[in-house]
Amino acid sequence: MPESIYHLVSKYDREGDFHKSYSTSYPDANDKLIAKQKGVKQGFGISIHGKKPKSQMQKDWTNCCIAIQNKDMDTLLKHVGDGTTIIEIKK
Repeated sequence: MPESIYHLVSKYDREGDFHKSYSTSYPDANDKLIAKQKGVKQGFGISIHGKKPKSQMQKDWTNCCIAIQNKDMDTLLKHVGDGTTIIEIKK
């Protein structure tokens, strides 16, 4: 599991499998270095996204992404710009 502070890279303001989304800066150069030192793959990205249309899922189903309610995703996209340092991931 990555532990660091990340920023929002780009928003995807489109309807789709996960409503709308924001990609993050994970993995960054430090994540890649740590993974290489440990001999593991660093992963391929963490997004903040809405829920699938008509989804009733209540448990953690995101496979390491951050899922929020679609109305909250709409608010995030409206008020937060690309490059914002907003995410701290830690154990």
